[in-house]
Amino acid sequence: MLWHRIVHAARDARRGGCAAAVCAAAAEELPGIDAAAVTLRASRWSHHRLAASDEWAGYAEELQLATGEGPSIAAFLTGKPVLVSDLSAHGISWPDYTDAASELGIAGVFAFPLHTADRVMGTLTCYRRSGHVPSAATIADAEAFAEMASVVLRADLDTDFVIDFDANDKNIDAVAAEVLAEAHGISLDEAFRRMRIAHQVSGRRLADIARDVLARHAGDHRHRTDRG
Repeated sequence: MLWHRIVHAARDARRGGCAAAVCAAAAEELPGIDAAAVTLRASRWSHHRLAASDEWAGYAEELQLATGEGPSIAAFLTGKPVLVSDLSAHGISWPDYTDAASELGIAGVFAFPLHTADRVMGTLTCYRRSGHVPSAATIADAEAFAEMASVVLRADLDTDFVIDFDANDKNIDAVAAEVLAEAHGISLDEAFRRMRIAHQVSGRRLADIARDVLARHAGDHRHRTDRG
């Protein structure tokens, strides 16, 4: 029944519509899971969040995108599920993310890679608030669910969009970091760190910080590029 529901969404929904259906179904059908998000990824920093089951899930996923660490990123990099029933026990592994997630009320995170034939294209991440810990059976169902989601998401996503995402291996955050690094003569990691600090201090979305960077420095970047 769940499989037919997701396939139907893949056929009928606009871009990202199937991802929204996947997130909603995960939150509704998996006991102990309160919310879910689907994010495309091409690298640790190159990402595009397709959908979230609700606003809280969107904030939860944004924390990992902003800090550059957490279960979803680990699942993408390893190609294996990362299951964290008690996030508070992982402060050493992901200190920035764990602190921010705790403030948002995230108790557990269960991240599953979404595979193509030859690589990981993103993650399905399930979140829970404090309270019931999902059973082993629920986690097994979630992993199977992620495998089904991989199939229908590949069918749902616009081909040109996926090709462009893969070919460039970057999004606005990554482009802005490159421009900032070049403008100030700093490393790419330091550029990302400065953007994350600006995001945390201002409370604005990381994508908005990136747009500010591009507006401020992109002209100089193009000028230097044109000069060769």
